[in-house]
Amino acid sequence: HAYKGPLLIVRAGRDDVVPAASTNQLIASLGRKARVLDLPQADHSSVATDATYARALSAFVGAAQ
Repeated sequence: HAYKGPLLIVRAGRDDVVPAASTNQLIASLGRKARVLDLPQADHSSVATDATYARALSAFVGAAQ
């Protein structure tokens, strides 16, 4: 069974581990809507310390409950 719940995809603009092109390919291949959070100044390691990420994650999890 495929997961059909809500999706939040985080795209870090300076990520050298998961390049934006790979994230874009993932989004295009989903075949369904996902919430995409763009953090243009974040890299792979700094996403979790970004205040925008914290707010978006809290709102996303809260909406899913």
